[in-house]
Amino acid sequence: MRSPLSAMFILLALSSSASAMTVQEFVTRGEALKAKGLLALFSGDFDVLGTEVRPAAKAWRVQVGTARPPVCAPPKVTLQPEDVLNLLKQVPPAERANIDVTTAFIREMNARYRCK
Repeated sequence: MRSPLSAMFILLALSSSASAMTVQEFVTRGEALKAKGLLALFSGDFDVLGTEVRPAAKAWRVQVGTARPPVCAPPKVTLQPEDVLNLLKQVPPAERANIDVTTAFIREMNARYRCK
């Protein structure tokens, strides 16, 4: 069972910033970086997108034990930048402008690792 402190961390992560990046902005920036190839590593957007995903990944990991429906995630999940982009591209285009990266990341990862 998770502590109330874990729930607080989830809430903080979900509401971490009034200017949380939308999935649409993330996908647009991610596609632009993908087009740059290896030069993307030298782009400021690479760091911006990483900064957006790290707290989302932490928030997802914190809620795994209490997620409903249950989530059966392995102890360690490694995602490459393109994996994250593809994960967030699963959000329907009509929703992308209205959902932030953290919320979408948690939802899509929970769907990916839902217990069978």
